[in-house]
Amino acid sequence: MFIISELFSIVVYIVIYLMAPSIANFYNNNDLTLIVRVFALKLPLSAFNAIQQAYVSKKMLFKKIFISTTASAIISGCIGIVLAYMGFGIWALIMQYILNTVIVSIALFVQLDWRPEWKFSWSSGKPLLNYGWKVLMTSILGAFFNQLRTLLLGKAYTPAELAYYNRGQKFPELLSQNIDGTISTVLFPAMSAYNDDLEKIKLLVRKSIKVSTFIIMPLMFGMAATAKPIILILLTDKWIESVPYMQYLCIAGAFGTISNTNMQAISAIGRSDILLNLELIKKPIYLLLLVVGLKISVLAVAYTMTIYSVCSALLNMSPNRKLLSYKFKE
Repeated sequence: MFIISELFSIVVYIVIYLMAPSIANFYNNNDLTLIVRVFALKLPLSAFNAIQQAYVSKKMLFKKIFISTTASAIISGCIGIVLAYMGFGIWALIMQYILNTVIVSIALFVQLDWRPEWKFSWSSGKPLLNYGWKVLMTSILGAFFNQLRTLLLGKAYTPAELAYYNRGQKFPELLSQNIDGTISTVLFPAMSAYNDDLEKIKLLVRKSIKVSTFIIMPLMFGMAATAKPIILILLTDKWIESVPYMQYLCIAGAFGTISNTNMQAISAIGRSDILLNLELIKKPIYLLLLVVGLKISVLAVAYTMTIYSVCSALLNMSPNRKLLSYKFKE
């Protein structure tokens, strides 16, 4: 899988490298050509790191992830700040992102006993690919449509309006990624260990939803209620127009944990085909709501994304009614 993921990431990098001038033309900004080509170097670096992360997750060695990510965040963050003060502008951010990935990979390489070997077994890779390509397509569809929203907002409205939207999204995104993301990271290998015991997986899903919603729901709704003072204190009144975006997107983020936990369960029992089918059902709904929102205003996009979040949670719950006998009422 290491060899396959590296080769695939290199192919994707070449495609992005060739598309960079077209991307720059789309935004009428020639500087983007070099920026995209350099930033895309993160792809082959991340592919290496992805195998390390998978190894750590399977072995439940989360202390090693904590050490490596903390070290990389501090070091790359400090370097990024120094470069910004030295006047490197956007390149300070790009270097920070790339260095973060490099440092995490080096830290895990030192701590782990896993080393890449230039061996390849098609018989070993085939079942993994049969499972993995559906997970990959699910991830690509999710990432594409999430980025499509920013792309269309940036094209249809002013950079300032896009900035207000993105800033309003950052706070709920920060909470959901760190809390829900952490729970999901531990939950998947835990459920995978019991992939033949559906009753055990059901209990794990219920426990996870109880814990995560108990934490995330109050935080998200509390943040929505106090969005204005949070923005004023942390970002000053220059970003006051981000408040309504933050409020809607906090409500949207509150339902994300239910979606993610149910999808982790489906993935853990090996039904990646269901994950892909769910995306193929959800994304036309997403696109319809996005187009409707774009026709009205940037704020309307935030509102329609809240509606989509609720719809997505219901759809992601539905397969587990049969797979795990986990009813909506439960």
